[in-house]
Amino acid sequence: MVSVIIADDDYSVRSGLLNHIDWKELGAEVIFLAANGKEVIDKLAEVEVDLIISDIRMPVMDGFELLRYLYNKGIAVNTILLSAYAEFEYAQEAISLGVKEYIIKPITREKLSKIENFVKKLNTEKKMMEKIMSGMLKNEIRGNFIDAYLSHDHEQITSILSPDDGFSNLTLYKQYCITLINFLPNTKTDEKNALMAQIVSTSSVEECRKTFLENLYSSHSAGQCSKSAEMTKRIIAYVNENYSDNNLNVQHIADNFNLSREYLSLLFKSENGSSLSEWIISYRIMKAAELLLETDMNVSSVANEVGYNDIRYFMRVFKKRMGRTPTQYRTMSEEKGHEDETEY
Repeated sequence: MVSVIIADDDYSVRSGLLNHIDWKELGAEVIFLAANGKEVIDKLAEVEVDLIISDIRMPVMDGFELLRYLYNKGIAVNTILLSAYAEFEYAQEAISLGVKEYIIKPITREKLSKIENFVKKLNTEKKMMEKIMSGMLKNEIRGNFIDAYLSHDHEQITSILSPDDGFSNLTLYKQYCITLINFLPNTKTDEKNALMAQIVSTSSVEECRKTFLENLYSSHSAGQCSKSAEMTKRIIAYVNENYSDNNLNVQHIADNFNLSREYLSLLFKSENGSSLSEWIISYRIMKAAELLLETDMNVSSVANEVGYNDIRYFMRVFKKRMGRTPTQYRTMSEEKGHEDETEY
């Protein structure tokens, strides 16, 4: 549902816009009627708004003062400006402040249709954005973005930043980019905020996309990469020390390091080349092989020692990795050792 504020000091204009447009049919709702720009600003502190339809000439705070306030504060909201004046300089400044439509009074049926068409388009794009954001919440977009970022896959990032070729609503696109910025790993809050500020200051979808791409890795310096490598070393050390714990898995390690499972997996794979779960299995099997050769422990004890409480599962994993069962591995190694000791 598209939320709308109408601002005009003329009551008949406010009520006319409210009553002569079927807002519900357009998938929209007028949530507030204001008599000046100051009332709009006060309301914006309480609610999120998709569209402001505002007159230019109003007491207390006029339409242009309202637009400048929104622009300077970086508040991304769609605006339609109403005016009884058709001078070019008004339209020119309105465009520079991001106005989507500039409508000259009196408001005729034809001009109401322009507003209706804009609201329809806004509603369509908002639904599309909700679908995209839903995908993020399901990790469909978020996971791909984090993976592409960590692997410096610029082509994939560019694709993610172009969710739809027809996407043109700047306000919603900025929201989309800001959401992606919040997902950035290895990035400090102030660095994210700096990038968000640049995104907010853009005046077109294309400029927004270009700004995002150009500044995405500005904070991802060698120092940040070094931090990722250091974290991976700490994770490997943790596995080396705790491989015998049968509760050790990716989620357990993520909880220990206060990281999400998703991020931990992507970080480790990007730095180490293999998945963390594969690394844990490989290390356990390597230690099991050492125990089989260097001790007299039975297979069940070896399995428990390397973190497997299910001996049958351990034997399957061992055979898959080593090409033979634990018993065969020990026997063949012993036979090989006897062959090496034979004198000729």
